[in-house]
Amino acid sequence: MHADPVYIPQTFAYSGTENNTTNRASGVFTQPVYAVGDKRLAVSRPQGGDDPWHYNNVYLWRGRTYLGCLTFWGSNINGFGYPFAALADAPAAWAHNAATGTTTYAKPYLAKDGERRTFTWTLTPCGTSRVELAWDTGAPEEATDVDAVSPWWIFAPNTWREGTLAFGGATYAPKSDAELLANPNGIQTGVSGNLAANAENPGRGYTIEWPIGAGSLTESLSFSAAYSNKLHALIFRAPSAARGTLVFDLGSALKADPDAPEPVGGIDFWGTDATEVPQRPSRNLLPNASFEQGLRYFRYTPGGATYRAVPLGQERYTVTDEGLFGSKALRVQSNQGYSAGIRTFPVPTKDGQT
Repeated sequence: MHADPVYIPQTFAYSGTENNTTNRASGVFTQPVYAVGDKRLAVSRPQGGDDPWHYNNVYLWRGRTYLGCLTFWGSNINGFGYPFAALADAPAAWAHNAATGTTTYAKPYLAKDGERRTFTWTLTPCGTSRVELAWDTGAPEEATDVDAVSPWWIFAPNTWREGTLAFGGATYAPKSDAELLANPNGIQTGVSGNLAANAENPGRGYTIEWPIGAGSLTESLSFSAAYSNKLHALIFRAPSAARGTLVFDLGSALKADPDAPEPVGGIDFWGTDATEVPQRPSRNLLPNASFEQGLRYFRYTPGGATYRAVPLGQERYTVTDEGLFGSKALRVQSNQGYSAGIRTFPVPTKDGQT
């Protein structure tokens, strides 16, 4: 199917973090998503899942498969970042307009001439399967020696090797492991023209139209247990420009994700919020609610505590034989003050019902 991108603001709650280096409050994040069938162009949805801290980036998904991320790099004598150095008294922010389907990200920065300016990008649906992204550093249009940013497309590790990539119609040939191991800093290849991924299989592919000229690809190989040891990385870096536009063309897409999880409790969590809720392993509303199987079906949320190699009896959470309504109970001790909570499977509910 080809269709106009559907703007779907998806809302999710998130837990804050508090440890020796980070202090972020919990809250609710409304995530802009542009959907064409089973393809999603989303703000702040990295490979690890929904995340409220990466709203400077735009991510592309096909069903549950992560495809890549767009970010901007900028640097000058006052610092560097994605893009430019952040200002402590003027944090970045974003806004979305549900009526028009536009999303705008804005980040103040200190320009090379000492002036304060604001970098922005704006996402706008622009026809069948297409979403335009326009960016601007806020520099005077008549000036020549101004700050510029480089758009980067960071391909999902390893996944990009499952199909073909072409720039300006020229197919990119992945490097061999031997070549990459001999070049630990990566191998650069000059490319130009629009990016077409999986052109031979449009339902799995996409196109990014780059009207700003040639760029470079950097391919590298590293080793990570999270990626079955081999991590094949690929980054496209476009030339720097003070302002410009690019277009995501999501192409054809399936009407629905064939691998989408089944509804849970009669609620289609995946179709509504792209959230995977596991099927309950038992008929109980909460599995192992009395902790008779220890901490099975429970896990720690991310945090700053250490859960292993602690003295016996000093664990934050332990299961004891002191249950009030059963044989077991969960003991929560006051030590490990920075410890995060524990969690289990989500419970489907209906508003206003108990």
